[in-house]
Amino acid sequence: LLASLGTFPNVALLHPGMKKMISGPERNVSPHKASVIKLPGNHQEHLWVVFSEMMRSKRGCSILGCSQVHPLYVAMFQGFYTLEEVSHEDEEGRALPSTGRVHLSDWIELAVDDFDLAVQLGVLRFRAEN
Repeated sequence: LLASLGTFPNVALLHPGMKKMISGPERNVSPHKASVIKLPGNHQEHLWVVFSEMMRSKRGCSILGCSQVHPLYVAMFQGFYTLEEVSHEDEEGRALPSTGRVHLSDWIELAVDDFDLAVQLGVLRFRAEN
């Protein structure tokens, strides 16, 4: 896994209920036949994969050198990082704890239940870069 961290921004995502992965502008991505990563038939969670190489063909794209990663690794190492605060109110108009949306690169959006945690993640990324 540590060797694959250097392969970012080569990230692919499989949404629940879908049969093909997406990676940036590519919407028809699947692991290569020789890959050890196999797409689950009936999955309930997002599947994040980093890869070393993408090959294009008439049918779509195949990715090689795949490793499954946790979304936190994607948030830490993928592209540029912007944060959006989302405010919530209850039925009586009282403010509830804020949540957030983390935007990575130009195609990844992660929902964060705790806005303060998202801010701390941004600070950690900034410190790691400098």
